[in-house]
Amino acid sequence: ASNGVVVIRTKRGTAGRPQFSVTQRVGVSAPLRYLGYRTFTSVAEVEGMKSGQTDNAAAEAYLDARFPTGVIPQSANVDLEGDFFDDRSPSYETDISGSGGSDRTRYYLSATNRHEEGIAHNTGAHLISGRVNIDQTWSPRWTSSLSLTVLRNVLDRGLSNNDNTFTSPVYA
Repeated sequence: ASNGVVVIRTKRGTAGRPQFSVTQRVGVSAPLRYLGYRTFTSVAEVEGMKSGQTDNAAAEAYLDARFPTGVIPQSANVDLEGDFFDDRSPSYETDISGSGGSDRTRYYLSATNRHEEGIAHNTGAHLISGRVNIDQTWSPRWTSSLSLTVLRNVLDRGLSNNDNTFTSPVYA
């Protein structure tokens, strides 16, 4: 590839006796590190935060009732990241492929089933795909190819929709 052109070649069959391959992967996902959370020691510190252009009278009334002395104890600062992002369900992937053919006709077949669990509850992805590539040589100058791919991808983005809706627990 040159001048910014990228050539993508998919797997093709090779002449010879049929060859098959099966690959199985299993694993779990976990956060490398958490962002952390802010701790507050006083109601005045919370009330001093800017939270948009709205009047926060209801929030101030709640804080004053909950912490009448104006002091927020350490036990009231709760780290919820570990609770929101603690799903360690296993993920798996299975790949099956086969190829073969003669000097004139070659084929490649493959199928994939991938189930990935997200680290946040009710998130993940499921992919099922199949591929068929057939090459036919008619003469030294004429070759035809047929490629077919069928794919189904189901995404469960959970409440936060991958943070595209600003509803992530990180923003709370």
